[in-house]
Parts: sequence; C-alpha cells; structure tokens
Amino acid sequence: APLVGGQAVDRQYGLAVALRPGIDALTLSGDVRAAADGDLDPQFGGNLSWAFWGPLRFVGRYVSEVKGEARAHRVMAGLEFQVARAATVGAQLVLPEVREAQTGAGYSTAVSLGGPAGPLRATRLGPQVLELGVRDALDEYAPAGFLSRTPATPFLDLLRDLQAAAHDDDIQAVLLGLTDLDAGWGQAEELRRAITAVRATGKLVYAYIPVVNTKGYFVASAADKIFTAPAGGLLLTGIRADFLYLGNLFSRLGVRAQFVAIGDYKTAPETFTREGPSDAAREMENWLLDDLYGRLVAAMAVSRGKSSEAFAKLIDAGPYTAEAALKVGLVDGVLHYDEFEGVFRQTLGASPRFIDASTAFERREGRWGKPARVAVLYVVGTITDGESVSNLLTGSVSTGADTFVQSVRAIREDHSVAGVVLRIDSPGGSVTASDVMWRELRLLAAEKPMVVSMGDVAASGGYYVAAIGAPIFATPETITGSIGIFTGKFDLSGLFGLLGVHREGFERGAHAGLLSEMKPWSDSELAVVQEGMETLYQLFLRRIVESRPTLTTEAVDAVGRGRVFTGGQAMVKNLVDVDGGLLDAIARTASLCDLGPDDYDIVAYPEGGGFGGRPRSPLGFEALTSALVDGLSAQATRQLPPALRQIFDLPLLQFQSGQAMALLPFVFVD
Repeated sequence: APLVGGQAVDRQYGLAVALRPGIDALTLSGDVRAAADGDLDPQFGGNLSWAFWGPLRFVGRYVSEVKGEARAHRVMAGLEFQVARAATVGAQLVLPEVREAQTGAGYSTAVSLGGPAGPLRATRLGPQVLELGVRDALDEYAPAGFLSRTPATPFLDLLRDLQAAAHDDDIQAVLLGLTDLDAGWGQAEELRRAITAVRATGKLVYAYIPVVNTKGYFVASAADKIFTAPAGGLLLTGIRADFLYLGNLFSRLGVRAQFVAIGDYKTAPETFTREGPSDAAREMENWLLDDLYGRLVAAMAVSRGKSSEAFAKLIDAGPYTAEAALKVGLVDGVLHYDEFEGVFRQTLGASPRFIDASTAFERREGRWGKPARVAVLYVVGTITDGESVSNLLTGSVSTGADTFVQSVRAIREDHSVAGVVLRIDSPGGSVTASDVMWRELRLLAAEKPMVVSMGDVAASGGYYVAAIGAPIFATPETITGSIGIFTGKFDLSGLFGLLGVHREGFERGAHAGLLSEMKPWSDSELAVVQEGMETLYQLFLRRIVESRPTLTTEAVDAVGRGRVFTGGQAMVKNLVDVDGGLLDAIARTASLCDLGPDDYDIVAYPEGGGFGGRPRSPLGFEALTSALVDGLSAQATRQLPPALRQIFDLPLLQFQSGQAMALLPFVFVD
C-alpha cells in the first residue's frame, strides 16, 4: 500500500466521464471509485454544472457510498458567482442524507482563487470605462514575425474590441482616443458603424481628438460627444487625391515610357507618360470625389445635428483651434485627458474604473474540443507573382500568388475551418497572379461557404480576385472597379546616350527585343502587345461574368475599361452585393455555416512566418532600392511628406517590363 507521512493508505481506482449535451454552458459528469482490495461496493456519483446567466452557475452533485453496513445517498446543490477573473465565491446546500433511519443537512461556502473551469465571465464592480486608442496606421494584416506564426490584424482587433464592448454588460462607456488617422475611407466608415453599434446598446461613447484630420473627425463624429485638448485643434479641411506625373522628368532624363492600356479610363500608365491628367482621368476623379465627399459631409452633418449645407461651410472655414471648434459646435468640450475621470464620475454617477481592451476581454476558454473556425483570408497590397514580400522602406506588403495559393489549399484541407471571409485591401497588380488566385478561390468557394469583404480598396486585380461567385460586401466609401489592364516598358537608350554609354544588341527572331530597355517598340511589336492585352481583357470580363451571372460581357465592358467607382456607385452597377463591413461579412459567413456568435474562433490567413524580400524594379535600380531600404525604416518614411512616400511606394516598381497589369491608377491622400 502507498505511504503518506509514514502511514499506509488504501489504494483506490477511479473512473470519470463527462459530457456536454450540445451546449458549453451545461456539463454532466459521472464517476465511480473502488478500493484496490476488490471491494464490490464502490462509491459512485454524478455532477451537474450549468452556467445559466452571466457570472452565475448552478452546481449539483449526487454521491452514493457505503458507510458502515448501509449505503448512503447524499445530494448537494448550490450557486457559484464569479466576482473576478480568477476568483469565485460559492455556497452549497447539503440536503438530508438518506442512510438507514438517519438524516442530516448542512451548508458550506467556498472561495476559489483559480476560478471555474467553464465559460463564466467575471463581474466587475462599479462603472467601467473602456479605453481604446486609435493612432497612426490601422493595418489590415501584418505578417507574422520570425518567432511567431500568428499574423497581426490590428484593424479587425479594434472592430472586435468595439463589438465586445457593445455586448459586455459590465462596460458602461467607451473612451476613444483618436489622432490623425492613417487609414482609408472604407476603414473609417467601418469604425463609425462599430461605434454606432456600441451606442445602440445604450452605452456612452466619448471621442478625444487632441489634433485630428478630416478622416479622424469623420470617425469621431459617430460618438456621443467629442472633446479636444486646450492646445489642440481640428484639421477639418476636406479631402483630396494626388496624382503623380513623371513624364516631364523622364523626358529630361532621356527615358521613354511606352504603355498599352485597354480603355481610356485605365489611366495608371499616365504617371510615366504624361505631365498631367488626361480628360478621362480628370472626369473619373471628379465623379469619385463628388460621390465620396457628399457622403462624408452628409454623415458628419447628421451626427452633429446640422444640415449638409451648413456642415460643408464649416469644412470650408477650417482648420480650427480648440476654442474655435467649440464655438461653432464641432466639439463638445475642451479638456486634458486626465479630466475625463471627473467627466465620467458626473455622467455615470460614481467614480469610474478605466480598463484596457487587452485585459477587459481576456478570454476564458470554456469549450471542449477543437472549435469551428472562420478564416479571414487577406489579400493586401499589390498582387504579384511568386512569394509575398514586405517593403521594408514603406512598411507595405504585397500578396504573392504562390504564398496565397498555399494558404488557400491549407484552408481547403483544414476541416476545422467551416467558412471563409476573403478580405481584400488591394489596388491590384499582376494579371497572371490575379488569375491564378481567382482559380484557387473558385475551388475553395465550391467546397466551403465564402463571403468577400472589400476594405479601403479592391480595384482592378483586387476586383478580379473578388469576383469568385461569393456575395461581395463593401461600404459606400470603398474604392473598387477599375476593370481593365495595361502593360508597358521603359526605353532607356536616351538616358544611356546622355551618360555616354553605348550598348549593342544582337537578335535572332522578329520580336527578340520586345522587352529590351534599349529600344522602343516597333509597329509590329506594338501590334502584338495590343492583341495580347485585348485577349487578357476579354478573359477578365469572362471571369466576372462567370461569377456574376446576372451580368453580361457587354454590361461589364460598359462599366469596365478602367472605370473606378466608390462602393456606393458599384452597388448601383451590380458590381457589389451588400452594404457591409468586415464584421458583417464574418457574421454572414458564420450564418451560412449555421454557427452562432459564440460557436467559432476567427483565424487569419496567411498563417505562416514573416514575409521577406524587397520590391523589384523594372528600371534596374535594385542597388538604389537596397540602399534606401537599408537606410530608412518603415516608421521613418511615415513621417515623410505624402508625395515622397508615394514615390517610394509606387506599385509599378514591383513589376517587370512587359508584364500584364490590372492596377488602380491613384491613391487617396486624405
């Protein structure tokens, strides 16, 4: 027999079985124990645990054991109340014990510092105010580091924090700190909707904006009240889009840019071929800005209780100091951040406790087994052939077809992934890569429920991969469309001549020098390139018609040839199905999988380690690119003027001469 403290104790064997009949809140278990000496009168019992409401759990136990010459039966019942993350207070009533003619009853209390094993949520005492900070860039996706296989999804995390706050009964208010928002208008609209959802539950949302731009104010205006700092102000000045034109520079350098584009509105090559915008580019930019600006002004006006006309005049009078903003009703108060304790004490009627999202929504895993998962599969940055890479200079990433295909196939083979949200924040890129990705996504959509979610931008190649037959969600502020392609190359012979460099080429074959950077295209070469682009454009149209059978080739062509639209315009033209953001797309996917809100986890793909590599340059300036990358960090370049950042991050610099491209022609700066 085993010894404990020098004393022999009887050896016992036990067996226990537990099950959950369909819900994680209810656990049933049974156990039996018998002595090793062959005792035929074992002890057996059963347990019931039911988390029936918030932090309250009902517990019950039945025990049957032999005492003396008779078998006794005992029943216990009680409640447990979780008062902190790792502390539980409980009380049990011991019902009369049935054993021969004797009965007995009693009670017990207990405090557990370990907390319960099930999915209870702690109850926090006093009014809780959740602090959320929104600063700088809100990346959709950042690849995992070298020591981690979990990618970062800052924007989704912020949306989920706001969603959790809306459903957490212990949180009475949210304090949202905003600075200049380095995000797109699509993300800004999704944040507004998440804030509105919190307010719809009766909770307060206050926004603190020490110094904020138009985009940041657009988000803040969804809050109940807006506050700024005494020395702060509002850079509420409107919106703009910048185009970069290098045609005159290239002419001076002896560089000739040759491009073939399908459609007058496929204006991306104008960056290299013109000194200013074409009529088509100017027309398109105006219809985009008119639609977007009208929506932004209307939304902010409603939020601040003003007419659109009155609010437009306020924007025209901007920017504002703190006192000036307060005077015209753009903010509700001017204070230092530490003064919010008094503000919430007065509003909530008691001293508030400020909590952080990282601890407020710390998950207690109460589920058994491997839960179902909804995958969020990201397409971010330019779409390229080969592996995904990070631009260490600007912090941007690209989606390589090879890396992406590996992720799609991993999702197809993972039976725990019930459904997929394809999240796109991409201006497009390589036509070849886009078509490879399209094929794999179509195969995935045939096996698992899918929904497409467009972020700030899902245009050109970004729309190519979106058209897979799944419902497409976008906000009215999303930039999409740009259905069209182009290709081109740079003739550097003039530059070499200016530098006193001579290069001689020897060819066999009529078009052997098609991609040579030392001569322009001949008429016959230009005809070959034009024919190839027409063929690929027709393929682009067919891919869309295959996935959106309500459209004809003629109908797609009528909204194609490079035309860019806002999400609101695209919905009217049947290029987008649902007005909704990422959280809406996730909820729809879960619904298609018959999963409730608490029945699944969210996992981001690609899952693997960090991207590597540097962007390629068709101009052959790899040495210069490497020097710049090694000399400047991504964080440093964010401090550069937007025009310089735009030069450093030109998407075209990631592609080779002659490569077929489906790429958006511009970016919104603010």
